[in-house]
Order: sequence, then C-alpha cells, then structure tokens
Amino acid sequence: VLNFSGVDEILQWCVDNDVQMRGHTLVWHTQTPDWYFREGYTNDGAYVDRETMLIRLDSYIKQMLTYCQDNYPGAVYCWDVVNEAVDEGMGDPNSYFLCRTQCDGKPNPWYQTLGEDYVEQAFRSARKYAAEDVKLFYNDFNTYFTAKRDAIYRLCEHLKEEGLIDGIGMQTHL
Repeated sequence: VLNFSGVDEILQWCVDNDVQMRGHTLVWHTQTPDWYFREGYTNDGAYVDRETMLIRLDSYIKQMLTYCQDNYPGAVYCWDVVNEAVDEGMGDPNSYFLCRTQCDGKPNPWYQTLGEDYVEQAFRSARKYAAEDVKLFYNDFNTYFTAKRDAIYRLCEHLKEEGLIDGIGMQTHL
C-alpha cells in the first residue's frame, strides 16, 4: 500500500496552477527501501523470488500511476520510469547494456531479484498503466561518457523497438 500524503499537496498545487510536473522516479536502485525486496517486508528477510518481485513491481507502478492520473489528471506529463540502471565501470559485462549490479558496494536489489530485465519489466508496467498522453523516459547521469552513452543507446533502442519508451533524460554532474 502506498502513502501519497507527501505528494498530494504538490500535485494539487500543479492542478490549481495549471502546471505540469515530471515524475521522478519509479524505479531507482538507491531509493527503494531494502525491505521492499524481502520476504515479510523486513530488512532481514531473504530476497523474494522473481515471480513475487514482478507482482510487487507491477502493483507499485499501477498504484502510483493510477493514483496520480485519477486524482490529479494531467498533472504529471511524464515519468522517469527507471533511473541510473547503466554502469559502464562495474555493470554486468554479460548485459547488453552494462546493467548496474551494485552501487557503493551494495547490491542493486532490482538486479538481484529480477536480473537485467527489471528495466524492461518496469517499462512494460508503466506503459500498461500510463495515460495515453503521458510520456515515459529512461534517465541517467554522465551520459556524455562514450561507453555509458553507447550502453544507454543499446538499452533505449531495445525499449523503443518494444514500444515502451518516449525519451531519455540526461543529467550532467559537472
């Protein structure tokens, strides 16, 4: 069950002032609490199996998108569906897009429970529940590094072929 009390005021302000906002972000390895991936929703439980995690991912995205769209129509014009899934330095070398396996020495729980296709699965759920006019983006940083840019391109090219992505968000930390 999601708690929207922290975002209701912002979304209502957007509706009241005819301002649209970008939803950032649905799936991010560093911002999802570890208990979300574990049995019993506890920090010390074992990771759930793939089937359970796919259900949790789909349910979460469905709840987030439908809540925003039903209660604040038009307020969110796009979503960063997945953030920072490419790691050109330490990503899975067997992944076609160098999928991030960890961050700061901690495992990427999305990768641990679902594998590299967690990105595609998140986009499939988002496309299923997003309103027709809502755009879906992949977002990442340091996109000007050649190896990372090329990996992001391969990932997004695949997502585009599947009809799952509308654009790329490119952060720069200079």
